[in-house]
Amino acid sequence: MVVDHHHVETRANTTAVWSPEFSAAGLALLLAWALLDNAGLPQGDALPFLRSLSKLAAIASIADCVPLVGATRTLTKIGLAELAHTRHAGLRKMLFMAEVADQEVPTSEQIDFRVAPASKPPEELGTQR
Repeated sequence: MVVDHHHVETRANTTAVWSPEFSAAGLALLLAWALLDNAGLPQGDALPFLRSLSKLAAIASIADCVPLVGATRTLTKIGLAELAHTRHAGLRKMLFMAEVADQEVPTSEQIDFRVAPASKPPEELGTQR
């Protein structure tokens, strides 16, 4: 299965899930939600997991320049709010390095210009170590 926000060509025995409205992480969250729902997991049990994924989907949506409208805007808003309370050590460190105060909801600008570039390898940024 291929999940991305770009349309991809599929080959035999491959399923493509894509939408230009969501980042791949946003689509993965929606797919996970559908799978959990289909498995019969109560919403209350699925919610912590989906909130955890929303943080990553928010970062990916902003970093990948997906238009923040409609459902993507809502998902990103939820994910940014969840980032303010994350206990994930790597995300906490990235937010600290981006000068986002503890318990502060990061802005899309902070994610786009401080957090997202820090998550890319130097060779992708065109810099040398």
